[in-house]
Amino acid sequence: MVLRILILLSLLLSGNGAYGFTNIPLAELSLSLTASVKDETQILEELSRDIEHEQKLDTITQSEIRAFRILAASHRNLILASHTPITDLERARADQQASITSMDNHLQRIQRQLERMGNLRMQTENRQKITHEQKESLSPEEDSSAAAEEVRSALSALITLLEKKHDLIIQMEKRLHERKTEIRELRQDTEELSLSLQKTLRDRRAIELFQKQEGFRALLDPSTPLAILLQIRENVFRLLSPEFWQSEISPLLQISPTIAIRLLIATLFLLPLFLRLLTQLKKMERLYPEGWRTVLLESTRRTLPFMVMAIAMEGCMWSLAILSATGFFKTASSFMWFLALFRMLTAFQQACQKENRPSPSPEVMILLRHLTRAQAVFVPVLLVSIWIFPPSSPLLFVARLSMEIFIAMIIFRFWSGWAKPAPEQSSQIPKIGLHISTKAIAIGALLLELFGYGTFALFWYWGWGVTFIAIGAYILLLAAIKEWTPPQALSSDDKTAANALFFKRMGIQSLPFVLIPLPILLIAKAWRLHENILPLISGLLSYPITFGNMQFSLLRFIQTLSVLIITLMITRSFRAFVEKRILMESGMEQGLKASILTLLGYLIWGIGILAALHVFGLNTTTLTVAFGALGVGLGFGLQAIFNNFVSGIILLFERPIQVGDVIEIDGIWATVMRINVRSTVVQTYDNATLIIPNADFISSRLINWSFKDQRIRRNIDIGVAYSSDVRKVEKVLLEIGNNTKHVLTYPAPDVHFMNFGDSALIFRLRFWSTLDHFRRVETQIRFQITDDFRKENIEIPFPQNDLHIRSDYRFDMQKAASLQKDTLSDPTEKKQDRDPPHLL
Repeated sequence: MVLRILILLSLLLSGNGAYGFTNIPLAELSLSLTASVKDETQILEELSRDIEHEQKLDTITQSEIRAFRILAASHRNLILASHTPITDLERARADQQASITSMDNHLQRIQRQLERMGNLRMQTENRQKITHEQKESLSPEEDSSAAAEEVRSALSALITLLEKKHDLIIQMEKRLHERKTEIRELRQDTEELSLSLQKTLRDRRAIELFQKQEGFRALLDPSTPLAILLQIRENVFRLLSPEFWQSEISPLLQISPTIAIRLLIATLFLLPLFLRLLTQLKKMERLYPEGWRTVLLESTRRTLPFMVMAIAMEGCMWSLAILSATGFFKTASSFMWFLALFRMLTAFQQACQKENRPSPSPEVMILLRHLTRAQAVFVPVLLVSIWIFPPSSPLLFVARLSMEIFIAMIIFRFWSGWAKPAPEQSSQIPKIGLHISTKAIAIGALLLELFGYGTFALFWYWGWGVTFIAIGAYILLLAAIKEWTPPQALSSDDKTAANALFFKRMGIQSLPFVLIPLPILLIAKAWRLHENILPLISGLLSYPITFGNMQFSLLRFIQTLSVLIITLMITRSFRAFVEKRILMESGMEQGLKASILTLLGYLIWGIGILAALHVFGLNTTTLTVAFGALGVGLGFGLQAIFNNFVSGIILLFERPIQVGDVIEIDGIWATVMRINVRSTVVQTYDNATLIIPNADFISSRLINWSFKDQRIRRNIDIGVAYSSDVRKVEKVLLEIGNNTKHVLTYPAPDVHFMNFGDSALIFRLRFWSTLDHFRRVETQIRFQITDDFRKENIEIPFPQNDLHIRSDYRFDMQKAASLQKDTLSDPTEKKQDRDPPHLL
């Protein structure tokens, strides 16, 4: 159809005048118009079918909107009810989040349809304008033949079809705009309801945390043992039923395929980077001597997989509210956090127990070891019990009370007998503080449980445990940083090394300020303060900053910086992978390998920069303006930089020079080390580094000695006395050329009788060698020529010049007398006239 329209327009726009038909074959024009009418009729039918389909979708969407409103009404009733279970509120919030996701999908589809209809409407209006002008240009007075009448009839039919098409498009756009407005309003209401549910959930969790339970009094009831057995039996059967697992796993199946594919791609994308990070940590452990650094690196390496999985599961629950409504996923997330903290403690203890490594005081290590063992037994049992049994279950009370009594016994037994004071210790303040705090935590949890606040007792233990672990990890980080690049290492005579160490140390010393939000957020989450802190931080990061028509935020800047850092990591990792796994054994030249790696880096960086600009919020219009300003800059100050950049691309593709080539520039021999974006780095044979703009290699003349191969022909000129036997000289030179190491046998060395010089007969020894050895070969040949010529009594003459002195005693006495007379007649020139005789 597009080809027919182009033919029609070319026929319509050709001829005498803007829209003349004088030189157009009317029969051909009539056929093109008939084909266009047929195509427009098909488009009109397809558009009618699209409208019918949209009407059906509109009916379905209206049903969904009614269902959303009914669901929202029921959820508002849950908020108003005072005794709604937390699980119901969590399920309601998950349903609202799913509704918001569904509305977003509807809005995206409607937006795509609106864009399509807008483009189609613009095309139709342009076609209408052109067709009307063509019809007006074909007046009946100029041509009243049958062919012209047929053309006018076809134009009228085409105009009618275009008007119907335009009306249908307007109707479709109006319906889509109405539906878009309705869904947007509903989405806004749903978001407000979701925020209300979130606030209600936060309040109910706080109320449940301080809600008093029967606890100890229920345990004294004679019927409690039987009730515990019945609960165990009931929940065992419930765990074995397929309906239970179907209800627990069903929210996972409600995740849209798009989100699941994104999560899978992100996992596959980040997994190699994560494995590379673990490998790097392992190498750093071997690199540094034993100390707090190695303890930190080993503990981090062993803990990192569990911590990453815990953060990933927490992120999934935060972004997908439907997962937070399932007890199975909540329990799995809590268990993963416990595994991460448990692994952190065990990895720290294992790292400190190795030979020649520092460790905290023996009392702290003993206390950590016993508490870690106790938690390994009780915490998994408690997590499973909380998932299966209700909060008021006597069995849950028994499990909590057993753990609290056991931990209290460990702490009191530890401070009474295991941790005896050392007399040589000068300060007991840290030990007294640890003594008082651990006993206060154990007694406080036990009292809370006995008074019926069992949920708060668990929260008490969890909060303090995470707090101590987070603070201890941060103290370990500070101790390790003190060992990194001590100040004495900066007092080096090598300024380059000293500067590198200085910047490295500055970067390491800034780690505590960069990483301090992590323990703060971890402690805030443990004490459930993150529900108040995170919205505040999110609002601060998302606060819009307006520049003209553009809006930015600190969050976008952080995301953009993260994209660039990830791009840098991907570039380095992918280049290393391609270089070591693909190009190393490919048999390619070194220069070709370097070109492939450089172009691959440019490609990844180009994609990363575009992604970063998109994340930063620069739309197409903004980028157009930016590239326009860049074009103006290229015309003025950036022309040389852009010229060098394009020249670098040409060098990588055309490859007149490659990495490793031996080149000669202005008589200077050098090796190409690296081809960068703006310049090329070469290293001379004197170990000097030259940084040459790429444009000089494209526009100037240079010699590439290794462009074809590594062979090079060299000439050594030698002069012998006129009395020498020239055949003997030729024989000696050929023997020297053939017997010298690193002289190629093919092409073979040869000797040329070049000329009869002023003082000697000039011979030239020509030989082939390689770029790596020709300098050494030339020196060896000259030494050997000197030795062999002396043995064979072949004289190497030095330059000789004959000076012939010719004397003439005839002298013009009259001129001499005249000169003497002139000198005596002018006394003022006495001093001046003394010079000529001296010069004579």
